[in-house]
Amino acid sequence: MKGKEFSGLSATGRENLVSNLHTASMKIVLAVTGGGVACISDLLTTPGASQTVLEVVVPYSSSSLEELLGKSSNQSVSLETAREMASACLHRARILDPGNIQVAGVACTAALTTNRSRRGDNQAWVVISTNGANYEFHLKLDKDVDKRVDEDRIVSDMLLKGIGIAMGVLLNP
Repeated sequence: MKGKEFSGLSATGRENLVSNLHTASMKIVLAVTGGGVACISDLLTTPGASQTVLEVVVPYSSSSLEELLGKSSNQSVSLETAREMASACLHRARILDPGNIQVAGVACTAALTTNRSRRGDNQAWVVISTNGANYEFHLKLDKDVDKRVDEDRIVSDMLLKGIGIAMGVLLNP
């Protein structure tokens, strides 16, 4: 899926989606690395965040990501890593809100435009793990087309839409 296919949220549409997330019953622990950080601001600057967000972490360095996962990762931007991050976040959500079955671990790992030479695609993996299902999303971004801030917005919109799908407040991305 191309990045542009997952964007398209207007500022008002984004605010409405986040407001709907905050009225849903599910609470989340969110981890993002490499991209998707605008999602954190979207969630926390919209009234009602405490109804949704249990914790947010940004394991940006390899040692921080290793601590979150409890092991080193061979490839930080991969489906496997996103799954492991989401699982760790779900475990943390269960600790922070014991007895609540409406919790999710949300993870995003991304490789975006950088100021150094990097092999590989600009891409993102998002995984949302709940007690009943896993939701997985992947997108490739056109390398050297968008600015990093624009790529982060696309990834953040994908994250918000994925959370909306997992919570049942967004049926058609």
